[in-house]
Amino acid sequence: MDSQTVSYYSSNAIHLATRYDGIVSSLSHHFETSFLPNSKLLDIGCGSGRDLSIHHTLGHDCYGIDPTPEFVTLAQQAHPELLGRITNAATSGTRCY
Repeated sequence: MDSQTVSYYSSNAIHLATRYDGIVSSLSHHFETSFLPNSKLLDIGCGSGRDLSIHHTLGHDCYGIDPTPEFVTLAQQAHPELLGRITNAATSGTRCY
């Protein structure tokens, strides 16, 4: 992800994470039937952690990565079950495009 986009998400992370977590994704209704039980999942660009938390609740061994450090922190605060399961792309050496 380019630095200008990461900067935007960093500056607006609290507002965006609150907004994302307040909306039910229309795709989330398909999560239960989209993956085999107990699948190992990686959510690239996991943002607020909303979808990752749903997958975790469904019993999946799931992890997330996001290029915005503020999103990683907020996601782990809002969804404590994801603590240690979300990584910042910048500190992990992984690039998110």
